[in-house]
Amino acid sequence: MLKNFFKANQHKIILRKKDKGTLMHELAHALEKESGVNLESAFKKALTADLKRQDQAQTNLKLAIKKILFDDLNLYPDSQKTSELLARFYQLLA
Repeated sequence: MLKNFFKANQHKIILRKKDKGTLMHELAHALEKESGVNLESAFKKALTADLKRQDQAQTNLKLAIKKILFDDLNLYPDSQKTSELLARFYQLLA
């Protein structure tokens, strides 16, 4: 009966580096794809609001945020940037 309500997707995550940041990054991508969440709406607005308040953060945290959320993100095409923001947000939490 539960098969009527749930679809079964199989995801394979291949980690080239064994660290919790990389794992969190890839799990965030899987969560995004599985949930079908629209990242262009609430998530993007909330993250933008948080980043506007980063002046209160410590210098080393500011540098990490700049590198992970801005500098590295420019390597991706525009169509993938919001998805990468979500994954990198979870990576920072790890």
